[in-house]
Amino acid sequence: MNENISLFQNPEIQQKMLILAGQKIEPAKELSVELQKQIQKDYTAMFYSIAAINWCRGGTLGMAWQKGLEQMNSFVLTKMQQPNNQVGKYLSQFHNEFKKDMAKDIMTGQHSGDKLELAPEFIKDWMEYATKQFKEKMSHLNGLYKQYVPEKIADNSKIKSFENGKQNAMNLMQQMLIQQMMRGRAA
Repeated sequence: MNENISLFQNPEIQQKMLILAGQKIEPAKELSVELQKQIQKDYTAMFYSIAAINWCRGGTLGMAWQKGLEQMNSFVLTKMQQPNNQVGKYLSQFHNEFKKDMAKDIMTGQHSGDKLELAPEFIKDWMEYATKQFKEKMSHLNGLYKQYVPEKIADNSKIKSFENGKQNAMNLMQQMLIQQMMRGRAA
């Protein structure tokens, strides 16, 4: 049953289940090319800011990039919780493309093995600047994400209805599985 739980956490499955339960879903707001570019810009600034913070904490640049990718992955996963959110979907797509490119840099980059060798006061200043940049870009992306939350999903009564529908679907699947097992025994 653990597979079913993760299945029902998929935003696309959640959306289809709401439709199955007779809920009217508002059409997804499309992202303009300009907004897509802004998401890319904010994501990239967040990544390099967190990578700079990681590098300032010690280790190699490659390790800082890798940890930054992991941290960005966590951020992107939080944006995949709402079905039909175009910012979350686009952010996930861009993140996956970005990860592929960065993996090459981590493995083959000329400076991937470099350690940061700066005076402590410069490291402190750089960390403060990078932290500020990271927070600003994250706040901006969070704001965009909230603007694209589908209206029907944001309604608590719809969420409760969805949860009830999800539980009913899981119960139905369990009953079907039991019936199949019973038929297998009878045969």
